[in-house]
Amino acid sequence: MKKFLCAIAVVSAIFIASAGNASAQIGHFGVVGGMTFSKANFDEVKNMNYTGFHAGVTYQLNLPLGFSIQPELLYQQRGTKYNDATRGAGRTAVGFIELPVNVQWGPDLVLFRPYIELSPYVGYAVMNKYTIGNTSFNGDWGGMNRWEYGIGLGVGVEIWKFQLSGKYCWSFGSNLPDGVSDMFKDAKFGGFELSLAVLF
Repeated sequence: MKKFLCAIAVVSAIFIASAGNASAQIGHFGVVGGMTFSKANFDEVKNMNYTGFHAGVTYQLNLPLGFSIQPELLYQQRGTKYNDATRGAGRTAVGFIELPVNVQWGPDLVLFRPYIELSPYVGYAVMNKYTIGNTSFNGDWGGMNRWEYGIGLGVGVEIWKFQLSGKYCWSFGSNLPDGVSDMFKDAKFGGFELSLAVLF
């Protein structure tokens, strides 16, 4: 599954890089950004949502029968807040370079287009930061699985050159392997994303 998602990501990256040769009738470049509400499923710890953000570029390829493919290249910040009896309150933030491939379907109703979307994604961590109490520090990459992959499911609406969408993302891979820590061994960042895209 991981190899399949990585293959999709590579093809999409090539597609975005070469999409400038496509005509305006076929597709549109755009910018996208929004809020990410995520948390990780740490064992035996009370987890709370962390509010991060995502921002990047996109390209919409229009297909027949109401379908479109819309890959994105994003900086994505996921994280979690937790409260542990031993460590106290804290939060973890991880920044990823992420490549989701949004497969959309929705009818064109002239004034607007509602749609549903399925979004496999893959990402690579480039930043990690931990805060315990009032102390913040950059994390060590030792033992951390910097790759993430998963899938999102959501709905949206396109009005003129604007897209507003919301989707829930499930991560399939743990960012920390077994044996590193009983607390973090199954850490997977999942959550809800609210996005606004502007197409040109």
